[in-house]
Amino acid sequence: MGDAKPQLSKDECCTRVSVILATARGEKINICYGLFGVIEQAPKDQQHLVLRHAAEHFDDDESSEELDMGAPISEDEKNALKDRYGSLVDEMFGVVLKENLSEDDFYRSLWDTLHNPLLRDKKAQVFALYFTFIDRRMPYFHLDEGLKMSNEEFREAFQRTQQRWAKIRFILTTKSFSQKSEQADLVLKELDGAPDYKQRLVLIARLIAELKRYEERLRARLQGAGA
Repeated sequence: MGDAKPQLSKDECCTRVSVILATARGEKINICYGLFGVIEQAPKDQQHLVLRHAAEHFDDDESSEELDMGAPISEDEKNALKDRYGSLVDEMFGVVLKENLSEDDFYRSLWDTLHNPLLRDKKAQVFALYFTFIDRRMPYFHLDEGLKMSNEEFREAFQRTQQRWAKIRFILTTKSFSQKSEQADLVLKELDGAPDYKQRLVLIARLIAELKRYEERLRARLQGAGA
């Protein structure tokens, strides 16, 4: 993979990652190109920790754009890499996600995945890093098992929250708010007003389902516009 890079400490690499993210100018894939090189300079047994730092701060703040990252990967190359490796990276990423590892173990496994022999050169590996970093499931968190309700429990809570849910749905679809905080405040008050935990849980489940339906409609609309 080219000339060996001088090794830096994990903390030095994390600092360099933070500087890049705070000052970089360029396409995200080329920012990832720079990040990849920094991660590789960390001790091998700590590279996954620098990867974790980069993932957790990738979208923190707007960059000052003082540092030009150049264009080692052009737009045409990025599109070609997506055509060739996009589905593969999605599949490999999904496999790692399903393991529900601790955060450190996840990033160790992900870093190993980015060096899969099927990703034949550095640009393919950088694309894989970029494609995972822009995924909405990043940064990663280990999840404990949530409360499981029987069908009867869920049905009973569902029936008891019908009126409260109708009000939440009305709040979500009313467009007369001057600030998002107003709308969020009213929704939160309805959730807090539910008399027990299971009813609040059902309301949140319905809220999640509503947001997913909205996302699916939006995606279908965008795909239709691009057809």
